[in-house]
Amino acid sequence: MKKILHSICFILLLTACSQVGASSKFEAPNYTKFGKTRLDVNEIQVVNAYVPPYTAPNVEHELYLPPYSAIRDWGLNRFQAVGNMGIAKIHIMDASVVKNERKIKSGAEGWFYDQVQADYKLSVLVRLEITSPSYENLPYAEVRAARTLEVTEGMTLNQRDAALNKMVIDMLDDLDRLMTESIRNNLGNIVR
Repeated sequence: MKKILHSICFILLLTACSQVGASSKFEAPNYTKFGKTRLDVNEIQVVNAYVPPYTAPNVEHELYLPPYSAIRDWGLNRFQAVGNMGIAKIHIMDASVVKNERKIKSGAEGWFYDQVQADYKLSVLVRLEITSPSYENLPYAEVRAARTLEVTEGMTLNQRDAALNKMVIDMLDDLDRLMTESIRNNLGNIVR
């Protein structure tokens, strides 16, 4: 009898562990929707100057799609080098996600609706600089984008992770729109 009970417990434990993250397929960013911006440089580089602290309240390193990875891929897919000399450097200065735990109301006051359990604040700062003998004293294009997300107590972990993933993808749309405008205003002569 003991062996049967242990076997059942073991099977239940394996079943529970195998389902963790089973449906963790999230939307992937569509970098092709942005098109290509052709720059009069010979090389495109992405420099990640942001170093995650890997401690609370920062949680960007725990995301399925960390903002710094999404921005790196966006930069490499968004810009195309078509010149003979010079380097376009995309500096990731900030790509943080900060989690703020919220206090849940107890008692009858908290029974009737799902309360906000935590909010997440995504903040990015990206700079595009051109170094080329053809273009001296060029300004740079720098943009900041931010998003927030409130997570309610009724959300599952997969729902929360999917919402965080969507927040990063939506930030890319903001970043692209803002960077396009900043390039037009500050670096228009290098676009081909």
